[in-house]
Order: sequence, then structure tokens, then C-alpha cells
Amino acid sequence: MLPDAAGFDPRLAWPLGAFLALLFALPLALLAGLSLQTPAGLGLSQYAKFLGDAFSLGVLGGTMRLGAEVTLACLVLGLPLAWLHARSSPTMRGLLMLVVLLPLLTSVVVRTFAWIVVLGRQDIVNSALLGMGVIDTPLRLLYTEGGVVAALTQVQMPLMVLQQALALGDMPFASAMSVIFLVAVLLVVLLGVAGALGLARSCQLSARALDGLFMAPLILPALAFGLAALMLFSAVGLPVSPLTLTLGHTVVCVPFMVRNTVASLQQLDPSLLEGSATLGASRFYTFRRVVLPLVRPGILAGGFICFMASFDNIPVSLFLRDAATDMLPIRMWQDLDVTIAALSGVLIVATVAAMLLMERLAGLSRRIT
Repeated sequence: MLPDAAGFDPRLAWPLGAFLALLFALPLALLAGLSLQTPAGLGLSQYAKFLGDAFSLGVLGGTMRLGAEVTLACLVLGLPLAWLHARSSPTMRGLLMLVVLLPLLTSVVVRTFAWIVVLGRQDIVNSALLGMGVIDTPLRLLYTEGGVVAALTQVQMPLMVLQQALALGDMPFASAMSVIFLVAVLLVVLLGVAGALGLARSCQLSARALDGLFMAPLILPALAFGLAALMLFSAVGLPVSPLTLTLGHTVVCVPFMVRNTVASLQQLDPSLLEGSATLGASRFYTFRRVVLPLVRPGILAGGFICFMASFDNIPVSLFLRDAATDMLPIRMWQDLDVTIAALSGVLIVATVAAMLLMERLAGLSRRIT
């Protein structure tokens, strides 16, 4: 918790905690309860059926092996990059971080299409190897485990590099579719900033528990949450609509806002807050004139990441959108062909331009933790 002079109460985190308890924890509890239902009542027969099926266990084992391979690849490739980032000049660090963040902020459909272009039998990698005389016939790289590992490593690399950079001590702790994204981001900002104020510098057990709840949407598979949320909305009689889609996007995006705002709050000098209180400033005045200007860059960076995460979300959108709400990533996924290349190029250029703008306005590369 921030110093008493700051006037920030841990109860500020309660609204976000209640929001996630209702729209994240409760749907998962309903999903867990459904998994225990059997014709004879409650039981573990569904789990026994899954664990007793050799094919299902093979799929589970293959998925875990794939995750381990991607983690190892990210570690091996990410550590040198994080070390280079820590030893570079400030300008080079900003450039490296923007390059690292680009895959995280690029549409998943665009990334997938790009890997199809790179790994195809007649595309970039095979054409280069054939041209250099390394191989006589094209290699089968697409739709293989190695290709999947390479693509997933690119996606997860930013998360590994960011954590390693933190460990090295380098980074400071710091249309209808458009309306849905913007409303979701607005909700995330309001709830996330209040939640971050309640958690910042707090060592209380309740704060740690809330922090775990706030970060949980990053860990849980989005498909599982999408299904659980659909079950909850169906149980209460709320049909899928832009409202349910906005609520779902808010849940999966709020961790980014909380983490970035907490990082900015942890950089505040407590003496500034104590000085403001000593001079007779109210808690709200201290927040408005001292705290908010100092943490505004972190809030802007968090809001930008939330917008990009909402724009790129497919799993939650598949479950919670209605027929009248058309989402660009879903449309691209359904109509995946060579004509998507032009749109992919536009999205990449727009993402890079937005990243450069946010770097200029908020120092994006210094605010990501």
C-alpha cells in the first residue's frame, strides 16, 4: 500500500476484484461443476474417462511436450537478447524493445499467415535453401511440430525477454467493432487503475490474493474462459451481444492495465506524496495533481496494449459475439487466403505506426514490465 499520505485505500481494488469474481471466477466454477455432473449425480467419471483414454493422454502429453519445447526455445533465444538489451545504449534499448514487442501486438491471424508464407514448400525458406544449393527438393516445414514450435516461440518470446530483462535489473518497474474495443479499454482503465492503486506497495495477504486473481486471465486458456463465460450468460438469461463481448474482452485485458499501472506507481517517490499531504492537500487533490501526471505514461501504455489485445482476441470473441457483430480477426481467419496479404500488410504498418506514436507519447518501451 502507498504511504498513508497518499490516501490510497486497499479497498480501491475491491471493485475490480468483485468484477473478476463475478465474470471470471464464477464462470469457471460453473464449468468445473458441469465437469462433475454424471447421469447418476456428481462424480469423477468424466475425468476417469479422459485419463483412461490412451488417445486423450497422448494429445495431452503432446501438448505439454510442445509447451516445454517452446519454453526452452524462448529461454535459449531470449536470454542473449535480454542481455544485449541490458548492455545497450538507451536509444538502442528502445529500438530493441519495440522489435521485441511487435509480435505481441501484431494480429494472430497476420502472424499465422506470415508463417504460412515463410514455411511453405515454394516460399521463403525453401526458396532460399534451394537457391543456395543446400537442398535439392523442398523441405516439409509447414504443418510440422518444428514449424509450430517456431511460430509459438515468436509469439511467446516477448514475454520471456521482458521477464529476463527485469531479472537483469534493466527495466524500470514501471465501427461497432471499434466501439466494443474502446468501451472495453475504458472499462479496463477505470477498473485497472483503481485496482492498481489498491495493490501498489501493499504487503497484505489480501492484496496478494487479489493480485493473483487479477493476473489469472493471463494464465487460463482463453477458450476455457470463453466457454465458461458463455455458460454464465446463458444461465442468467443474457443473450450474446456487444455487451457480453465487451465484458469478456474487459476480463482478458485488465491484467495488462493493472501490471503497467502498478509498475508506474512503484516508481513514485513517497516523499512527493508526504509533502503534498503536509502542505494540506486532500487525498483526491494529491492524486489528481501529483500521482496522475506521474503515472499517466504507464496508463497510456497499458491502455494501448489492452486495445491491441482486444482487437486481436479470437477465442473469447468466438463465444460471446452475436451474428450482427463482425470481428476483423475472425473474418480474416475464416477467409484465410492470399488476398489477406494486403490487409496483413496494412495491419502491420498500422501497428508499427501506433507503436512509434506510443513510444513518442508515453515511452512504451520503458513502460512494459
